[in-house]
Amino acid sequence: MGLTVLFWAMIPRRRGQVWLFLLAAGLLVAGYCILRPVPRFEGKTLTEWLVDLDPSATGAVTRDRAAAAIRGMGASAIPGLAQILGERPDSFRIRIRGWAERRRFLRPRVLSHRDLQNRAAQAARILAADAGVDTSPLVPALRSRIRSASGVEPEMAIALAWAGTPGVSALLDLLFSGDAEVRDQSGWAVSQDRKIRCLPGVQDALIRRAAEEPDPTVRANLVLYLSHYRSDGDASRLVPLGIRLLSDTNAYARWMGAQLLASQSQAPEARAALERALNDSEDRVRTTAQGALNRPALPPR
Repeated sequence: MGLTVLFWAMIPRRRGQVWLFLLAAGLLVAGYCILRPVPRFEGKTLTEWLVDLDPSATGAVTRDRAAAAIRGMGASAIPGLAQILGERPDSFRIRIRGWAERRRFLRPRVLSHRDLQNRAAQAARILAADAGVDTSPLVPALRSRIRSASGVEPEMAIALAWAGTPGVSALLDLLFSGDAEVRDQSGWAVSQDRKIRCLPGVQDALIRRAAEEPDPTVRANLVLYLSHYRSDGDASRLVPLGIRLLSDTNAYARWMGAQLLASQSQAPEARAALERALNDSEDRVRTTAQGALNRPALPPR
């Protein structure tokens, strides 16, 4: 009993020492996280190569060299990219580093956390599209970062599109479950490359989403994305969708409808609708229709 009382009596005196110990331990852990050795490739770390992945035209040579280095890293870059993409901007490590930079203990970062994550998404796309690396382990992080405080991030969406079936499935889910901007960006991402838009289920999902999309601008954009389909498009479903938009009161929507019909101009119903569109009040609709009708009609498939 006496020992217990003595122990509890000593706690207040040692409380300051305990807090100092915890603070020192925390700083040591943070210092290790920030300054720990990282692998290098051709003399640079992954982060340094991401900094060189400069999208500006003036950095073309540097960017090409960085892209080549990232391709050379191959699958070994995936863990580093996963760490960058998965880290929240308010994480303990990021906050400690920000404090250290403000106190000038560390040099300021060249890229903001958001920009670094966007460069990581670009690197993921390069690895998947150019080097054939499986980037599906990055899908959860890419999906969670597709929307930031600054808006929708197209780099995340296009990296998802190249992340194989898991990435495309995530985009098709967002096509129906995301907000208007995310739905638009998801449709754009899966439609940009023929290899991706011709995957099973992609065209069907785009048609269904366009048919039921409540936002008029997103609906028109989805129809534009569907115009990437040519002979590989399902004319029996695409043509009625284009005809429907040609009767819209919005000029931009009618123009997108004409674009879709122009991509399916081998269908007699599409050509008939395009001939009617020659009398449209919108110059862009008339120009698109005329250009499509000037091309010789292909025989029905």
